[in-house]
Amino acid sequence: MEYLPYTITKFAQLFEFSVVKLVAALALSVVFLFGNVYNDAIIAILMLIVFDTVLGVTATYYENNPITSRRFGRVVVKGMVYFSSISAAYFADLTIPYDFVQATMIAFVGLTEFISILENIGRMGYATPKKLLNQLNNKVSKL
Repeated sequence: MEYLPYTITKFAQLFEFSVVKLVAALALSVVFLFGNVYNDAIIAILMLIVFDTVLGVTATYYENNPITSRRFGRVVVKGMVYFSSISAAYFADLTIPYDFVQATMIAFVGLTEFISILENIGRMGYATPKKLLNQLNNKVSKL
């Protein structure tokens, strides 16, 4: 398992930057910003992003591609965009009599991350359920 020390080293380098710590603190503060309704879902999305990042780094290592700080920066931007979209959906829910916009946005982000996780597992050489992956891609594209 020589990729494990490599992955741990790359993540340790990532967390040396104070900007990443600031972004993580802001993302966690979003979890508690909108009450108790979707806290579990928002924490789950944060965990899906972490799992996707770990598997993405591992898949990149398996493919012998370089891991750059720019690609890690995309993870931070992706998290900020996702949480901003969920926050915007919350405010949209406040303007209409039904609470479905934020739930739909959370479902979209969760499915997108889950699809990315399955794709990364496939990139690592493991079998992934292609039929499920295709159906999930079709569902996300219809949202």
